[in-house]
Amino acid sequence: MDGYQILVVCTAGISSSFLVRRMLATNKQNDCELRILSIGESELPSHWQDADIVLLGPQVRYQLEKVCSLVEYSIPVVAISMERFGMLDGEAVLKDALAAIADYHYRNSGQQ
Repeated sequence: MDGYQILVVCTAGISSSFLVRRMLATNKQNDCELRILSIGESELPSHWQDADIVLLGPQVRYQLEKVCSLVEYSIPVVAISMERFGMLDGEAVLKDALAAIADYHYRNSGQQ
């Protein structure tokens, strides 16, 4: 599971930056090669093409279907739980993101 780029999206990219720091700290312990970015929702159209997953903060979870359409359903888009976001549980959010990427690849590989 190396070489993934994860986008964490909130309204302006500020609150999600705290969560991203926790995710990066967890990732250092796991020694995976990941790029995790915090961006505002207005930046998503110019950043999603290089991403392997988009994680939506609670403030923008209402945009889930719109974001799925934007990324043309080509990568997973997941709403972060309010509890995990609020607790800044970077470890759990990172595990969820990696599991969603693996599940997406499995479902789209035709090997079900």
